[in-house]
Amino acid sequence: MLRGEAVEFDCEIDFPEAGKRFLHIAYRPEMDALGNVDGWIASLLDITARKSDEAVLARRAHEQASLYRFTDRLYRAASLTDIYDAALDAITGALHCDRASILRFDQGGVMRFVRLARLVR
Repeated sequence: MLRGEAVEFDCEIDFPEAGKRFLHIAYRPEMDALGNVDGWIASLLDITARKSDEAVLARRAHEQASLYRFTDRLYRAASLTDIYDAALDAITGALHCDRASILRFDQGGVMRFVRLARLVR
């Protein structure tokens, strides 16, 4: 890094007083008249709020895409089984789990229907 080249990067640093912060860091060399590096200029910019906003936007985009896939599958469903599969896939995706099930009980409390989702790989 200290070969006279400019360097920029983002990183997370845990400060004792402020806690974890995301920083954009830039190092730029200062050159003397002969072109030798004789110093560095460092710039640190706190981008914690931007990173937080980006995470919210990414989560919302994922939710919207999941909702679109679910409604598209419901629209194209040819059977009740297709609807169950679409619902279970949407549930496992939203909850970040590897399986889900639908259980149906009659009025007497007897289980009449079980539909298990495929394991997510």
